[in-house]
Amino acid sequence: MYHCHIHFYLAGSSDQVFEIIKTMPAFEYFTHEFSESERLKGEPASLADVILADLRNENIEEAMQTLCVNIPCPFLSVLAPTLLPNHS
Repeated sequence: MYHCHIHFYLAGSSDQVFEIIKTMPAFEYFTHEFSESERLKGEPASLADVILADLRNENIEEAMQTLCVNIPCPFLSVLAPTLLPNHS
């Protein structure tokens, strides 16, 4: 059987979302570890398999530069709230 170890890096303060994520059990044949920091940092980002970052209090240009320079994989997916005003 295979085994996969996943390193999650949690950056920023995402209210209680990160605490909930850390309590989730790993799937069968998987293990995981977490590293965290209050602000997005290059070294922990470069060691992670998965990065979950709350960038609401960050300079977006600097944060993207940190990610793009430090991430060894060629694929980066960013999920962010829309920058357009809400027209309710």
